[in-house]
Amino acid sequence: MKKCAKLISKLDRKRARQFEKRRKTASPQGRNGSSERKAAKLPLTFPDSCRAIAAAPDILKLFAETITAEGVIGEDANAKLMYLVVTSRRFDKPVSVALKGPPGGGKSSLAKRVLKHFPTSAYWELTSMSDRALNYLDQDMRHRVLVICEGDGFKSDKLDYAVRALLSEGCLIHQTVVDGLPVTKKVEGPTGLITTTTGHLHLENETRMLSLHVAATEDQSRAVLEAMVRQGSSGVRTEIGPWHDFQATLEQETPAVYLPFAEELAKLVDVSELRIRRDFEHVLTLIKAHAWLHQVNRKRSKKGRVIASFHDYEAVYMLVEEVLRGGNQAISPAQTKVLEAVSRLTTGNIGVSGRQIADDLGLAQSQISRHLKELRALGRVQRSSNKVGVTAGWLPVSAPRRQVLPTPEELGAAYREARKNGGVS
Repeated sequence: MKKCAKLISKLDRKRARQFEKRRKTASPQGRNGSSERKAAKLPLTFPDSCRAIAAAPDILKLFAETITAEGVIGEDANAKLMYLVVTSRRFDKPVSVALKGPPGGGKSSLAKRVLKHFPTSAYWELTSMSDRALNYLDQDMRHRVLVICEGDGFKSDKLDYAVRALLSEGCLIHQTVVDGLPVTKKVEGPTGLITTTTGHLHLENETRMLSLHVAATEDQSRAVLEAMVRQGSSGVRTEIGPWHDFQATLEQETPAVYLPFAEELAKLVDVSELRIRRDFEHVLTLIKAHAWLHQVNRKRSKKGRVIASFHDYEAVYMLVEEVLRGGNQAISPAQTKVLEAVSRLTTGNIGVSGRQIADDLGLAQSQISRHLKELRALGRVQRSSNKVGVTAGWLPVSAPRRQVLPTPEELGAAYREARKNGGVS
């Protein structure tokens, strides 16, 4: 009987090996051993229309190429980051963005071009709203992005507070009275926010968002005009349907991503600025979103979670490091020119006047005054004197460009060292 049992067990193992061999041979994914083979093991099944997107090794690069073909020029980094931000809506703490630039700089156009590649289930767009409108929003905002262009149009204390509560708490609960009876209105999240503005938002809201600046140089304007001509003559139209299908498929599953290097990253991040506590959460979410996008080419844990790779960290690092430097208070190209003029024209401790800067740059003094006011709020310039009767000029404030995030090489080395010492499971 024992010999018979051993023989049956041996035959069972043989049949199992033969079945596995036939399965691999019958499947093109199994034959080439490529990353597509992993897709067969994933809970999500991408339709044929978007399978090429899902299997792409660099989806953000593919997206940048797509919108460039549609006529968006010189905004690859902003477009990639915004695509990642909208994708982050699927997580518990969506990332929010304020897209900044001068009037006519293409802020709203860029936002609309990016959002066009998402199904309407991903966002809800408004051009303006009243002070209490957010409390009575009749849309399901769970895992969606609220889009408001322009952000300058909702600068009120009540609306600012409502936006802040929705971003931080993940919901809005508003108590009111209707016909003498108490009524509770609730807007559930989590919800992300994308807005455009020519200046700055409420400081408390700014610290909850990433600030991006559109390119506003003369070279950029020339490139945009040339792209308009090419677009009009070629009649190029890209298919957005596959991009919609891709995101709609991602919505079918609650994202679960594991960051094996999260502890090492936390130890290496610069913590000299208090707001890094919020920014670090943004970084983690963006890394997870990038891994979730590329799940076809990522391994899964025994629990079924997508395992983020160092490719995910490197992609996010390249997009956000410059944004995070200086406490995430990145300055626009126009402000950079003004700051450079202040540094160049300053002699000793004698400050330079706004008129001198305006003459040097060939700009209106009103523009210079606005830029100087914003730069002062950001701590980049200061007045040279506060004495009565003394005309105060403007002086630059040295702003050391600290590295906020570790480089991919530094993080990789720390992770390998921790693993070598048994500190990583």
